[in-house]
Amino acid sequence: MYHCYIAVKAIPRNAEQTRLPEDPGRVLPSRLPARRYAVPGHLGNRLDLRFAFNYEQMLPESLRNYQEGDIMKRGMFTLMAVLLLTASAAVAQWSENFDSYALGSGLHGQGGWEGWEGSPAADAFVTDVQAYSAPHSVGILPTSDIVQQFDIASGVWTMSAWNYIPSGSTGKQYFILLAVYDPAGTNQWALDLEFDSDIDMMNVVEGTSSVPIVYDQWTEIVVEINLGSGLQSVYYNGSFVESLPWAAGFLSLQALDLFSDGGSTIFWDDITLVVDNALTPSTWAAIKATIK
Repeated sequence: MYHCYIAVKAIPRNAEQTRLPEDPGRVLPSRLPARRYAVPGHLGNRLDLRFAFNYEQMLPESLRNYQEGDIMKRGMFTLMAVLLLTASAAVAQWSENFDSYALGSGLHGQGGWEGWEGSPAADAFVTDVQAYSAPHSVGILPTSDIVQQFDIASGVWTMSAWNYIPSGSTGKQYFILLAVYDPAGTNQWALDLEFDSDIDMMNVVEGTSSVPIVYDQWTEIVVEINLGSGLQSVYYNGSFVESLPWAAGFLSLQALDLFSDGGSTIFWDDITLVVDNALTPSTWAAIKATIK
């Protein structure tokens, strides 16, 4: 399930309307045209994930019991409250667009990045050959194995990233999430997405699914991680790929690893780690109290 940060629908006077089956006299706007709103930072690119809704889809059951006429009187206020709370429920904890680094510089030693087990020989380099958000991305060379560490032991998280794989690429490149990363000890892999250009497939190594690689365009990867249930779901190019267990017995996220097993250079940009904060019943009660 993708997260739409702020992508709302305007409500024109001539909007198509839906009659509620339990009360044919009441109507709700439906299938409303999308309107884009600016969001600080590069999260604005996620506004393309727009959705269609009506009031019934957006509101909890406790807020659907309006009397006739209440929709026109209170509906927009309620809708905006829900949207603002929904937007605040997804908080970016970490993001990387590579734009603050000098062109041509190595990532190792910048912005928390380091080569695998601290090795400068595993570096990746800032480039402008391709960029999802200008001016820079990172190029993962055949020798790259670059790591960003985290310290996460609970919660529901979404990791998203954009990659660009040129046609004619060869070999294997990997997008890896580790439940345990210990340069001096034992590591525990949770997810390996293998981009095998020799067979033109993206493979979920810990799972069973394979999908065709998309070449010559920026393509999004999304991984939804529930450290409470120990489950994760993978999406590629806007489509669901597979749900599978997180690393058994290791309910943590400690590293992202962009690794090339000798594969030709590909590019990554706009990587984001977001924590999802569910709204509580008391929050909904507070919203309801404001519209009485």
